[in-house]
Amino acid sequence: MSYYLNPVRDIFIKYLFGREENSDLLLSFINAVLEDTDFPLIKEVKLKNPFNYRTFIMDKETILDVKATDLQGNHYDIEVQAGKLDDFTNRILFYWAKQYANQLEKGQDYALLKPVICINLVDGTLFPGIEKLHTCYVISEKDNPGFVLSDHLIIHFLEMEKASGKMKENLDHWIRYFTYEGKEEEAMEVLLHNYPVFTKAHEQYEQFTRNDELRELYEAREKWQRDQISRIKTAERMGKEMGMKIGEEIGEKATGKRIAINMLKEGFSVDQIVKVTQLTKEEVEDFRNEIKKI
Repeated sequence: MSYYLNPVRDIFIKYLFGREENSDLLLSFINAVLEDTDFPLIKEVKLKNPFNYRTFIMDKETILDVKATDLQGNHYDIEVQAGKLDDFTNRILFYWAKQYANQLEKGQDYALLKPVICINLVDGTLFPGIEKLHTCYVISEKDNPGFVLSDHLIIHFLEMEKASGKMKENLDHWIRYFTYEGKEEEAMEVLLHNYPVFTKAHEQYEQFTRNDELRELYEAREKWQRDQISRIKTAERMGKEMGMKIGEEIGEKATGKRIAINMLKEGFSVDQIVKVTQLTKEEVEDFRNEIKKI
């Protein structure tokens, strides 16, 4: 295949999992993640915000919102998204809180709240101190991590730059799919030959890469995100330079004040001090008044 598209980009993730005809792929992926951490498996998923390529490019965040029901009839809100590393954990917590709070309307009982599970495909390494690719975070007591306060916050991270390590078979297959799709045909052949779900996922990838409009959208999205990062970095650089300039000016003024006060104590005239320190006459007079008050 001549055109390579990174399958861990947000646009392809939402194209792959965010359409009703691919709900079986979404269900397979979610269950692979949940199974790997011994959480209850899902039997049914319903998309709250299906993929719409016409509005996609300018979306600040492209989170896939899913309503899910497990085998015991329990209900969940599940978020699936892919992203890069800039402020990623803060964004995840913000959108978890937003999703959790939006479950209730004014006056409704807190008992109606359901768990919100976040599944994040990270294009890079987010936690360098942890070797394993799949990590899962819950709210637990500091000195007794086995005591979990609530199962309403569950956040999964899949850091794609790490070696897959030890994980259960189904998730390992999905990680291999995202790692090899579009660039390692021999490794893909093993998945395609043995697992129909990846045959369908591969077909979706090929459809995407053959579609001129979707490829243009992918490139436009990549450019938009690069421009966003560039604007942020430019603003940070300008802020840093301005801060340094202000700091230098404050430092110079503080040094000038010290010199002026010492010269006043030695009996130098205001004009002499102004010439040496480059301060104004009014500033030197103010310093003289300060000395008189001491």
